[in-house]
Amino acid sequence: MAAATPPVSHASQTCPRPSESHSLRGRKGSQTRQKDGFEKDHDPWSRSHRHRASLTSRCAFTDNGWPNRLEPRRGFVRIRVLEKYDVELIGAKLDAIKKAEDRDLFKQAMKNIGIKTPPSGIGNTLDECFQIASEIGEFPLIIRPAFTLGGTGGGIAYNKEEFEAICKSGLAASLTSQILVEKSLLGWKEYELEVMRDLADNVVINCSTENIDPMGVHTGDSITVALAQTLTDKEYQRLRDYSVKIMVIDMNPRVSSSSALASKATGFPIAKMAAKLSIGYTLDQIPNDITKKTPASFEPLLIMRYSGWGCVEIKELDWDLDQLKYSLRVPSPERINAIYAAMKKGMKDEFYEVKKRGFSDKQIAFATKNSEEEVRKRQLSLGVVPAYKRVETCAAEFEANTHYMYSSYDFECESDPTGKKKVAGFETIMMNSNPETVSTDYDTNDRLYFEPLTVEDVLNVIDLEKPDGIIVQFGGPKPLKLAQPIQHYLDKHRPLAASRAGPVRIWGTSPDYIDAAEDRERFNAILKELKIEQPKGGITKSEDDALAIAKDIGYPVVVRPSYVLGGRAMEIVYNDDKLVTYLENAVEVDPERPVLVDKYLSDAIEIDVDAVADSHGNVVIGGIMEHIEQAGVHSGDSACSIPTQTIASSCLNTIRSWTTDLAKKLNVCGLMNCQYHSFWLVFLRDANPRASRTVPFFSKAIGHPLAKYAALVMSGKSLCDLDFIKEVIPKHVSVKEVVLPFEEFQGCDVLLGPEMKSTGEVMGIDFEFAIAFAKAQIAAGQRLPLSGTVFLSLNDLTKPYLERIENAFLGLGFHIVSTSGTAHFLELKGILVERTLKMHEGRPHAGDMVANGKIQLMVITSSFNALDQIDGRQLMRMALAYKVPIITTVDGALASAEAIRSLKLSTINMIALQDFFDTETEEGQSKNLLSTTSL
Repeated sequence: MAAATPPVSHASQTCPRPSESHSLRGRKGSQTRQKDGFEKDHDPWSRSHRHRASLTSRCAFTDNGWPNRLEPRRGFVRIRVLEKYDVELIGAKLDAIKKAEDRDLFKQAMKNIGIKTPPSGIGNTLDECFQIASEIGEFPLIIRPAFTLGGTGGGIAYNKEEFEAICKSGLAASLTSQILVEKSLLGWKEYELEVMRDLADNVVINCSTENIDPMGVHTGDSITVALAQTLTDKEYQRLRDYSVKIMVIDMNPRVSSSSALASKATGFPIAKMAAKLSIGYTLDQIPNDITKKTPASFEPLLIMRYSGWGCVEIKELDWDLDQLKYSLRVPSPERINAIYAAMKKGMKDEFYEVKKRGFSDKQIAFATKNSEEEVRKRQLSLGVVPAYKRVETCAAEFEANTHYMYSSYDFECESDPTGKKKVAGFETIMMNSNPETVSTDYDTNDRLYFEPLTVEDVLNVIDLEKPDGIIVQFGGPKPLKLAQPIQHYLDKHRPLAASRAGPVRIWGTSPDYIDAAEDRERFNAILKELKIEQPKGGITKSEDDALAIAKDIGYPVVVRPSYVLGGRAMEIVYNDDKLVTYLENAVEVDPERPVLVDKYLSDAIEIDVDAVADSHGNVVIGGIMEHIEQAGVHSGDSACSIPTQTIASSCLNTIRSWTTDLAKKLNVCGLMNCQYHSFWLVFLRDANPRASRTVPFFSKAIGHPLAKYAALVMSGKSLCDLDFIKEVIPKHVSVKEVVLPFEEFQGCDVLLGPEMKSTGEVMGIDFEFAIAFAKAQIAAGQRLPLSGTVFLSLNDLTKPYLERIENAFLGLGFHIVSTSGTAHFLELKGILVERTLKMHEGRPHAGDMVANGKIQLMVITSSFNALDQIDGRQLMRMALAYKVPIITTVDGALASAEAIRSLKLSTINMIALQDFFDTETEEGQSKNLLSTTSL
């Protein structure tokens, strides 16, 4: 029987001073702390520190975050802000952060405690970097900038030309202009250990993780397994005891991107416990949330079992052996498909064995040329059903009380479903397989099934739990696609709910109306009946149909497949050749996969609307949000504001009326998102009877929990019961801005378009739009300059706005420089600007000006000329490397100019979110309430 791992060092109830002598005991043998390493600097408290923490509520804690939360500490100390406001840093101290993030100090610390690191050197200039490369003596080389996130500015250089480019980028990206140049360890195995230490010198290893991809692929992009699978016990002890004796690659005094996975895999809430340690708790004083019996000083330990792979999205590849070998060797998003194709050749026939090895019903159906329904029927007839296991932390030595499940094909199920009513207000059950989201924290639901969202897996949980209701609105398009097959199963089998209150059913908008919103032919008929206008377009099931529709409505057109997320495979097309290329390469178009072809409204403003409807026919607008970027930029990539800033009241009234009519026609119960285009007229672009990514933003902006309201109305409550009967229009302005990953993905196109590219969002709030926008830009890492030179290069479609943009920046005291076409257009208007060459026209060109620090802001809208497109990509990549802000839309440029003006004229004040609602009196709010309800 596996035993729980004992604590590394048991602390007494009266904690000794960190300066006293301690012994670090491992699982096998012991190790004395060495004072030249990190240990001394990691002590966040002395006894007096701990005492003071219990008396004050003013503290700054930034360990639970990324490197950009560590770097502000250095600035705080420099300007003595913390002392001024009597705020104390808790968690990792400044010296420890510097030693971990400063590449030179880190290397010296490792040398002092006898841990090997790859041959390397620290460079602060390009010449120093080349000298280090010469001393190492061979390529490839790894470049790691100090104080950056997600590998920003770093990379692998295989030759001198790549080395120079990456070093320049790294020096610009590093907040300390410092990079580490080290020998490449490409192909080596990569492991991570999650380590926690308290003020009494107790240490536990929370989790070991192993990357399936070898060194050379960032851990954030690798498939990761917890716990490590291929280490011998001796090797693991070596890693554990010396952190890491084999080769230390990196160390961070904070939680990392792997911490969420480790927390979910072990049931050990790393961030929560780190916060408690930072305020003075010791590991033995914090109870284990899973066992309820052991303290946090017991190291988590799991017996790893097979769970489902969830390979429903895996492509069926008919590749030859050479193609497979290449794809297995070279890291890419296709590699998992190649692994599947290679493993499939060894697939066995026995049903139970196949399920134990993780193959889904869909894969078995494909291999046996049967339907999924036939496979499931055969599976159930043989008694082949999954057993659900609880995530434990102590390898079954102590009972796990938390209902946190994963599936495994064996014969002992630990789920223990109840007969209580299940869903809102009673007992909640969550299915989700994303370790990075709060919804999969084990203490947010009565039971959590950490399973992929497939028909098979959802039906397995339905059969086991027999819930009263199933909510499909909160997971994006994927649950909506599952609604129809789930409803078909429920109609056919009529399973009785465990509470015996009636049959299991889908709550909220019915699957039939969900399909009506997604089926373009049904949806167009509904819009025609309601007299709701939409852009001209059509549905094509062949190439000839697509060309005919495009000819009828005129180019440019927007083409996209149906049932997609994030604008995937969506594109703006300007001629027949581009349309044919799109249909041949981007999507599969056939009667089963129709493609939408719509007129592109280039000058329109895009608007997002979220509404909540109940089963009694009441509809309330949750918010109307104006996109700052023009139509054609995906809503997930556009900055947005609520309330709207430029939309006419007549258009807003039309939008409110159409949204309410459509929600009633679709019998929406819960949330609905609509997207409109507006100039002097309004057009409906899309409607989705589900929660959109905008719901959290709207909820914070108006002070009402829209997702909670939606869940409650789906359970049977009315909007009147919730006292939410009118649209709230706040007096303050909230701006949402996106975080784009262009620095991490070298060579990608930075121009925004209909396919979503952002990886995160931030929010700025103020009583003035310009300041709210400026706050959002700062939060997103866009450093708007207050003076200097602006580079303008606009294509012919956006040149009509050029004079307005140029005047906005000239009025702020900026100097303007442009390429020939843009400069000529301005000269015809009587405006003289400095000219510069395009990159293919000769030297010195615009790229040289960026490299020499002569350009502080760039506004670029790409043309359709092949050379200009190449120039534009190169120039924007250079701007990213040299940290020059890039704006690629007209409206973004105008909003940025307005924000710069406000930054120059006023001071930004930090106001808590709650305070915005406290300052808006009831009288003021009542003047800004609009009813959109027909009771």
